[in-house]
Amino acid sequence: MRIHRALVILCVLLMLPIAALAGSHQITKQLREDMAPLVFILEYTQSEEDLYDNESAFFYIHTIVVARENNGGELQRIHIDPPAETFADPEYGFGFVLEDMNFDGYMDMRLMQYVSGGVNIPYHCWLWDPVDNRFVYSEALSAISSPLFDPERRQVLGFATGGAAEYIDSVHEYQDNELTLISRVTTGYDYEGGTVIVTTEELFEGQMIVTLVTKEPLLMPEEGDFDW
Repeated sequence: MRIHRALVILCVLLMLPIAALAGSHQITKQLREDMAPLVFILEYTQSEEDLYDNESAFFYIHTIVVARENNGGELQRIHIDPPAETFADPEYGFGFVLEDMNFDGYMDMRLMQYVSGGVNIPYHCWLWDPVDNRFVYSEALSAISSPLFDPERRQVLGFATGGAAEYIDSVHEYQDNELTLISRVTTGYDYEGGTVIVTTEELFEGQMIVTLVTKEPLLMPEEGDFDW
């Protein structure tokens, strides 16, 4: 009888949904040296399954609260739907980054949209508006995969894959305060034909035009190259 009751209880428990645990992570940082620090609170949920599985632990960030330091009041509350899936690990910054993304001297913020299995890492991006004292969502920046920011050249670099046989490098600049694609290099691998095709496009009079196409032999590894 006891064994039967235990089996019934176990079956009921297995049918219950996994509980979501609520939490938050706080970051304090200045947007510029002459500004008072702001507090960024990332509100998230985490399933019990993720909590006890360190190899696949994720935060699901649903809200970013921006506030003044020392209980100075809330400036902005940003809701994220669907919630952003990020690593629950301080080493990765929880997928949250503060940096100057439009080279105006103010820190902006971005948040990983979800954990990607490849190199295409998407971010939600917000730019700081010093006039209205709030963050404004940037569709243009959020559309760039795995963005890198070069303050010396004032350029935004993107990298994406179009499958296992295509890689795309892009360069963007702000022109009249609008993020503009100025060059794109697409590297395609023709495994059947044994060639690598590199196509370069550049911005000319408002349009992207092909300026160079090169074809090179595809060097395949010889047998035994990966023998250890």
